[in-house]
Amino acid sequence: MTSGIAMAQTLGGGRNGRQPGPGAAAVGVPRGTGARAGLCTGGGSAYLRRMDDVDRAADSDAAPPAAASDPPERPLLLLDVDGPLNPYAAGAQPPGYGEYVVTGMPAGPLRLWLRPAHGERLLSLPYRLVWATTWMHEANTVIGDRVLGLPPLPVIEWPTMFTTDDPDGLYWKTRHVAAWAAGRTFAWVDDEITAADAEWIAEHHAGEALLRQINPARGLVEEDFEALEAWARELDRGRPGTGPDTPG
Repeated sequence: MTSGIAMAQTLGGGRNGRQPGPGAAAVGVPRGTGARAGLCTGGGSAYLRRMDDVDRAADSDAAPPAAASDPPERPLLLLDVDGPLNPYAAGAQPPGYGEYVVTGMPAGPLRLWLRPAHGERLLSLPYRLVWATTWMHEANTVIGDRVLGLPPLPVIEWPTMFTTDDPDGLYWKTRHVAAWAAGRTFAWVDDEITAADAEWIAEHHAGEALLRQINPARGLVEEDFEALEAWARELDRGRPGTGPDTPG
């Protein structure tokens, strides 16, 4: 099976059919052990052919290791695609976004809105980027490389997806994210996380965490990037030798 991604100038309608995630107010949840979690609401070759099929490059099963230049204390930034990068719930194509069509998918062609400038902005953040999306490795080969100009990123591989029977009413990704992070400091941007997920992470995750809910009608905006940068600075101030701790 082959797939491709093409730029569509005149295609109308459909995104991926997902519904916006539930809204929630900004929540910060301090944890007695010192860990903090919060929910904040906010809003392969590297080439692209217009309306032409592009073969999907094979991607390695193993997530690439951290680059040697990455500081070991750099926090992780877990990235969802649909919602943060593809504002599927917008009523019209947002300014600065292109409309793209991914072909060769089992469900048929998928249309999505992507903003190429997001790639450079993500790389400017003081984080190690990780895909936390149902696109999994295809986020590298179809979206990151061909549209956003991102290098290959580690990928969270979901053992199950879209389950709705969590005993605590959690988003289906939340427990998997906590297990994958294994106590490491992370921020997570997704359109479906809620205050319940932030509370559960605060109780069960040993490290620092920031959960930022993204409005799927507008995607990632500068306000979100600035909030991520501010949280990273707060982490730096709390490290030994870098200044006084800042309450969460």
